[in-house]
Amino acid sequence: EVPSAANYRAMKIAKENPHNTITVLNVAPAAKLDNETYTVVDFLVVNESEATLLSDIEVIDIASAERAAKVLQEKGSKSIIVTMGGHGVAVLLPSDSNATVSFVFV
Repeated sequence: EVPSAANYRAMKIAKENPHNTITVLNVAPAAKLDNETYTVVDFLVVNESEATLLSDIEVIDIASAERAAKVLQEKGSKSIIVTMGGHGVAVLLPSDSNATVSFVFV
């Protein structure tokens, strides 16, 4: 549980280095983020309630999780991961990404 300002500063420092650092922010516990924080996060990880809080879209299924992820991506984060417990996960990658997302359910 790190203050939002500290998260932003750490991510900003990581993005300013010359090593092409990838940043990941898991928003737990749920808390609003400053707008500039989204711009320095490569992978934003949220659960249903966090996605709802940050996007103002009620996340109740994969379709609504995808809509919420699009809103969060529009705020500046490159990739969004919405975890939904036993209901799975929604992943939104940048449109120019060549990445493949694989899921293994156990």
